[in-house]
Amino acid sequence: MKTKLVLWGKIAEEQRVLAAIELKSEDNRVATYIFPQEIVTDEFVETMMEQWRNNKEVELPEGYQYSELPLSVTEPIIPEGLVLEREDLLKQAEHEWQVVVLSAKLHEVYRNELSDIRDKIAQLRKI
Repeated sequence: MKTKLVLWGKIAEEQRVLAAIELKSEDNRVATYIFPQEIVTDEFVETMMEQWRNNKEVELPEGYQYSELPLSVTEPIIPEGLVLEREDLLKQAEHEWQVVVLSAKLHEVYRNELSDIRDKIAQLRKI
């Protein structure tokens, strides 16, 4: 399941921007990097699409805006004023990311309980 999106959009209905949106599941937050079209090259778009979305390190150009909002069912997860060309992809990712975060939390609870059981078994073996 992808935790990063790269989409075109607009700010204030006039300035075209490239938005890179990333789920930070451990913090239950969504980070948004907004790049004005003036600083975006075709090479940078390709790099973001092929490398950044696949969790590879990418050097970001200067002049971008950064925003971080909580992942929420009831509140927007991208900055106010940012309108994406493919809102459907964001909505789909938002639903998937809710599952990712819940699954990670359940996995952590399961690991903690399993560790507690192992400790109890080890103590019982000593008796």
